[in-house]
Amino acid sequence: MSGPSLTTADGGTLRVDFVPDAGYPMIASASRIWAQGDALAISSAGAVVPAFTANVTAPGAPVLTAPGCTSSDCGTLSRSAPLPVSWTGTSSVRVNLQWSTEHRAIQLSCDLASSPATIDAAVMARLGTTDGGVLSSLSYTSSNTTTFSSGGFAIDLTATSLGKGGGRAIAKLRQK
Repeated sequence: MSGPSLTTADGGTLRVDFVPDAGYPMIASASRIWAQGDALAISSAGAVVPAFTANVTAPGAPVLTAPGCTSSDCGTLSRSAPLPVSWTGTSSVRVNLQWSTEHRAIQLSCDLASSPATIDAAVMARLGTTDGGVLSSLSYTSSNTTTFSSGGFAIDLTATSLGKGGGRAIAKLRQK
């Protein structure tokens, strides 16, 4: 069963086909498939979900300016002090922090509205109390979501720009 198509501002089309027992997959790319401000259009001819067309504005790609991480490796970050975070390229970001050891991994996601921002010491403390043998990494994204309806379904179309390049578009269907 064929599914919706995502059309980029330059006229490129990415087709999403239904996978039995799995649904519709996410459209993802390691390289940029849109520019900030592009109107991404999704359309479907209809079947179980009636025909629809919708747009979402592509977000800008955030560029992290603090903390100073190489790639996604941040070395040792204090979990007893606030973590200052700053970025350029877009207004708001989601920052994902991960600490891992040989035996466990903890991930924390924070939505930050404007740069610069600070992740409170109390939040950082939730990740653990020692730095011994801990690897820390940080990733960051910016997203825009459009919610619309078709028949008895609510549809969220989300475009996400990844901080290190690439992007993804996700259409989630849920019955009202």
